[in-house]
Amino acid sequence: MSVIWAGNSRWVQAMEWSGQKEFGASGTVPFLVDGAEAGSLKSHGPLAFLKVCVEGFIAMREIVNSVLVTLFFG
Repeated sequence: MSVIWAGNSRWVQAMEWSGQKEFGASGTVPFLVDGAEAGSLKSHGPLAFLKVCVEGFIAMREIVNSVLVTLFFG
């Protein structure tokens, strides 16, 4: 699973856009779901990269609703 997010992260870092340098320089912050750390979030302007830290596809399916609610409804 780590290969998937690592490749996606490199692709996002290399993507050319007006905020590319600032996005590359921005740090990551913990991403919390129901008060527990569920991953890390890196963002600048309209672009965000979320790395969700769960093992296996079943675990991912269990938290996906919480993540979506957190992302879209704060």
